[in-house]
Formats: sequence, structure tokens, C-alpha cells
Amino acid sequence: MVFWIAVLVGCISLYLATRIGFFDTLVLSFNVLTSVFVGIYSTCALIDAVPAAANFVCGTAITVSAISLVCFLSLSGLSYVLLTGQFKVAFPKLFDVLLSGCLGFGAGILLSSYVVFILSILPPLKTLSLLDQANTKANVSLLCLYCDQVQRLVATGDSQQQTQHLLAQITQHAVENLPPANVDIDPNQ
Repeated sequence: MVFWIAVLVGCISLYLATRIGFFDTLVLSFNVLTSVFVGIYSTCALIDAVPAAANFVCGTAITVSAISLVCFLSLSGLSYVLLTGQFKVAFPKLFDVLLSGCLGFGAGILLSSYVVFILSILPPLKTLSLLDQANTKANVSLLCLYCDQVQRLVATGDSQQQTQHLLAQITQHAVENLPPANVDIDPNQ
């Protein structure tokens, strides 16, 4: 069910991407991919360096989201000032429809899979059966696929980290900061 919601978001993104053109879609897809990658790969290091960043109930989810949001806004501002705000690159109609649609679909699925992961580590939403591990497995796999491809491009030497391992660490950080279960206290004791 959650996977099909991601496909629906991807189809909406496909439509929007064909409306804005190939150049703008390429820049936007790059910004989304980079911000998701930086958010996932730098969260564990930030939490280890600054433990107070995740020492509250939704701290891990907020930390991951904030890193990605700051990265996305920074990249979007820079790309607007340096690229899309300065130049209007005309591509053939084939690029504007077909390739921008493919990029938009991929960016939509990546973004929705990332949002599903963030929602699945939020403690108030952990009880929903829609966001359990079985339903979000396809989305996490897609997220790992995208991030592992980027990791292959940017990794140096033997620093190959698997995204699956990092997502497990992020989930572990979120579980460690869960509030204690409600304990019923008998007033007669």
C-alpha cells in the first residue's frame, strides 16, 4: 500500500516535471537526491558528535529531516542564483517530455520513500500498521538503491558504507529515545 502511494507521488511528479522542462527538472532532481543522501549519511555522525541533537522523543527524525531540509534549501538557492535564474536552456521536445518525466518520476519516488522512512521512525506513528516494517520494506529498498548508487560515485577507497546499515543505525537511535511505556500504578499500594 505504501509503495503504491509512492508510485502515485512519482506519477504526479512526472506530470509536474513535464510541465517545467528538462533543465529545471534535472536541477531539482539533483537537489533532492543530494539532500536525501547528505541527510542519511551525515545523521549518525552528527548524533555521535552532538548527542543532544537526538536525545528527545522525535529527535532522530527531526535531525534527519533538518539536515536534508537545510541541504535542499541551500542547493535550491544556489542553483537558482547560479543556474536556473540566470539561464533558460532550450531542449528538444523529446528531452522536455520523456527525460524530464523519467527524472521527475524518480525524484518523486525517492522523496516519498524518504518521507515514509522518516514517518516510520517517529514514535507516535510506530503503532500504525501502515508504517510497519513489512509495508515500508519496498520504500526503504528504493531509498537504499538510490543512495548506494550515489555512494558508488562519491566514495573514496574503502569507505563504502551501505545505506541499509546507516538506516538501521538511524532507526536504532530513534528506538533508544523512545519514551518509557505507560506504567499503570495501583493507587492502593
